[in-house]
Amino acid sequence: MKLEKWGTDLVEEYFHKQDKNLIEQLIAKFNAIKTREELSSITGIKSKWVLQKLMDLGVQPQMMMVLTLVPLLEVAWADGHISEEERELILKEASKSGIEVGTEAYMLLSSWLGTKPENQLFTSWNVYVEGLCNELSANQIVDLENDVLARAKAVAEASGGILGIGKVSKTEKLVLEKLEAPFR
Repeated sequence: MKLEKWGTDLVEEYFHKQDKNLIEQLIAKFNAIKTREELSSITGIKSKWVLQKLMDLGVQPQMMMVLTLVPLLEVAWADGHISEEERELILKEASKSGIEVGTEAYMLLSSWLGTKPENQLFTSWNVYVEGLCNELSANQIVDLENDVLARAKAVAEASGGILGIGKVSKTEKLVLEKLEAPFR
């Protein structure tokens, strides 16, 4: 009798673990679908491949407002540090984008202003822009590119040069050129 009870308990424990694993897998799939739908809603990107790539790179819906500032960060960090003028300009642009002090997006941006983000962040931005360009008309792409490059160039010019000469460093120029790539 005890042996039979022990066997029954083992079987129940095994199936309980299996059920728990299946439930966890279903929850993970549900969360992934929810995240993909939120990213699609926020970005306007419909391609499941692009959305999955963004998710694989760690992009979460709450990051999207900050992701639009990545080109500015990339230019600001081009020389290995961010000047006070560049920092102020980026924070001003963040405010225009609706990023408020104390929010998760603001804290994320603050951390990227204090410590240079990993290259994966720029890769995420490229994937985002390429996916977005697939959803836009040619005129909209040109407008987006002009806006991104103008904002990035303003950051590059924020603290450089003497009497207006040499405002944009060589490394910043290279970053500005690199920013054009996902629009092509």
